[in-house]
Amino acid sequence: MTKEAADRKKNIIVGGYLLLFAVLAASIAIVQQTQDIYPIFPNPPDEHARILIPRFIAAHGKLPTGFEEEVQIPGYGSSYAFQPGLPYIVMGIMMRIAAFFGAEGFALTLTARLVNVCTGVFNAYLLYLLGQRLFTHEAQVYLFAIGCTFHPQHLFIYTYVNTDALCMASISMMGLALVAILQDGMSRKRCLLFAAGQICCALTYYNAYGFLLCGATMFALFFVHRDAFGRPFVDWRGVRTYLIPTALLIFAGAGWWFLRNLIMLDGDIFGLSTTFRLQQEHGAIKFPPITQGMGILQMLAACREPMFTSFVATYGSMSIPGTPLFYLPYRLLFTLGFVSFAVWYVKNRKMLTAKARTLHVMTLFACLITALLWAYYCYAIDFQPQGRYVLPIIAPFYYVVVTGLEKVFLFCGRRFRKEAVFAALPCVLTVGLILLCVWFVYGMAFPVYLTAEQI
Repeated sequence: MTKEAADRKKNIIVGGYLLLFAVLAASIAIVQQTQDIYPIFPNPPDEHARILIPRFIAAHGKLPTGFEEEVQIPGYGSSYAFQPGLPYIVMGIMMRIAAFFGAEGFALTLTARLVNVCTGVFNAYLLYLLGQRLFTHEAQVYLFAIGCTFHPQHLFIYTYVNTDALCMASISMMGLALVAILQDGMSRKRCLLFAAGQICCALTYYNAYGFLLCGATMFALFFVHRDAFGRPFVDWRGVRTYLIPTALLIFAGAGWWFLRNLIMLDGDIFGLSTTFRLQQEHGAIKFPPITQGMGILQMLAACREPMFTSFVATYGSMSIPGTPLFYLPYRLLFTLGFVSFAVWYVKNRKMLTAKARTLHVMTLFACLITALLWAYYCYAIDFQPQGRYVLPIIAPFYYVVVTGLEKVFLFCGRRFRKEAVFAALPCVLTVGLILLCVWFVYGMAFPVYLTAEQI
């Protein structure tokens, strides 16, 4: 096959991959309800509270302070407007444009949802590019990208109003930039991509701040090298050329929000203290496990199954789960992938470069911080055993799974002398993951959505 023919085939596959994602995400965005409908609650989580902010921006052409009655959440005692919301600004602008052309009601909500659908298409392409950096074989590239993108709960994030969607894309941007720097060295283009990821992460989702901090640390470590005698030294020229301008860009792009909170909320730069205070004032008191005498290990044991099922796929307001059979392939793949990766990494970690090992460690820390932030919030603030809170780990998660599966296929191919057969298995798995996602969306979620329309 000529290079032109190969490129054309690749473009068709990638185009089909992006189009299928767009169709799935857009169809959910169009069909799912916006309000609680008893007893099935098919509406996405917290959207009724989050959309108040882009709706305010669309109506008034400015950011809310959080104290306005229009953005206060009934029964919650506070507002999401105190927390970073870059996607809300984009949604508000698009809703304002749509309203200018006569859109109203659900059409405005759909406009906001489609912003996240577009974000999902963008992130799907980023994941494909990241897969090309992480894997040498095209089959593993598609297994990684499609595994992440068509992970049902990950797909769901891009179908309703939230800040999580852009957060996922920001992690892909940071990961792609760091891996590209590790492989090919520093450049202005990669610094801009990394800065964009940092800015978007800072202005979206606190649970992903582990990736923000560990990504920044890894970026800074690229300017520390060792001489011929193994002594560390700092590349000051690189610091002046790349590190300082990138840091300034990040502080300018994200710092304005926290400076605004610093002034507006009497020093509460993250808005969390203000949120808690307003909840107390309005009597919206929660009773997390810590107030009920439950130990954290007991809580984690109780959360294990709902966390797994809602990490894989639970739509609506945690009200549309899959069947036990649906989750079985994911249990098997994840277990096999993680065990295989652990065995391979223990045996081969010394073959990796020091910076590659450091990147692995930083990624692990970022994932652990994400999990610990969820555990603290769930235990001490608001009991929410929902897998969507740890979805920022999706790309590293599938990197481990696909790498582990790759080693299994390679070992089995050599062991049974059937290299061609086992080389085809990633393709089979890729198609299988797409079919599982389609099955859940149209076979399990859509019947609930259509039933809700009749209630």
